[in-house]
Amino acid sequence: THRRKGAKTIDESKLRMFTCVAQHKSFAKAAQELHVVTSTVSRTIAALEDELDSQLFYRDTHTVELTPAGQRLYDESSSYLEHFSFITQNVFALLHRDEHRISLTCGPMEFVLVSQLMTQYRQHNPAATLQLSTFPSYEIRPIKNGTANFFVTDRSCSGSTAGYLCAPLGTYAWKVVAHRDSSFWQLPPEKQAVLWNQWLVRPSPQNVSPITLWLPDHPMEIQGTIASRPFSVTCTHLSQEGVAILPEYLEPWLPNFLRMEQVFPDPPKEEAILVFNPARATPAEHQFFRFIRDHYQP
Repeated sequence: THRRKGAKTIDESKLRMFTCVAQHKSFAKAAQELHVVTSTVSRTIAALEDELDSQLFYRDTHTVELTPAGQRLYDESSSYLEHFSFITQNVFALLHRDEHRISLTCGPMEFVLVSQLMTQYRQHNPAATLQLSTFPSYEIRPIKNGTANFFVTDRSCSGSTAGYLCAPLGTYAWKVVAHRDSSFWQLPPEKQAVLWNQWLVRPSPQNVSPITLWLPDHPMEIQGTIASRPFSVTCTHLSQEGVAILPEYLEPWLPNFLRMEQVFPDPPKEEAILVFNPARATPAEHQFFRFIRDHYQP
């Protein structure tokens, strides 16, 4: 029986501790990462469960798993905390701009493309510096709400770019990634192509992604899905179980224990783009966009 309680505002520190436990599936590991004792984590989660009048974790001596209520809170709170961090980074960037700094935002996996952009641009302008922030979705909301002037994303996920300038950054195939020792690699090609009996590690449902748009037309025979946060958390999941579908430009950044291969006869392909809002941009940012539009080589 649930008791009806008055509306309360959940403290941000409790949310961060909760998401840390959910990611590690361990109170001890969360305590280690947050530099507190395990009892502090336990008391904080118990207080949060009391505030929400809901159990958030199933836990026994050996395992910690999210309850349905905990999973819902994890999906929502992780997105909130990422948005909060994103806004904080961008406000800081606005207050500390210099004439050579490029403030750029990217989707959850496009940091590799940003690195390539800046490598080529610094050959043209060695004094250029980068202020980078990541956004938990591929949608260009930071451009639309005025918290960013640049956004690197995939064209199919960006929505309307009317009123903004765009520069193509190349078209990339998405491939399957799994542990090098995974039994997945021993499956025949026809079963690999449908991810037969695999757990698919993918971004949380609220995040628009190229794979979210591709899967309805390419049904898979998976065992189920595991909600994740790209990129490092996805790699952590893959170290234990499952497969993921990731863009090919991430291959050099994969840990050594992971393997990437193209197993789809009709693989997903997406064009990456740089979206630019010139209305509030600095002269340095205008110069950066012109260079990428005219000279960038994928």
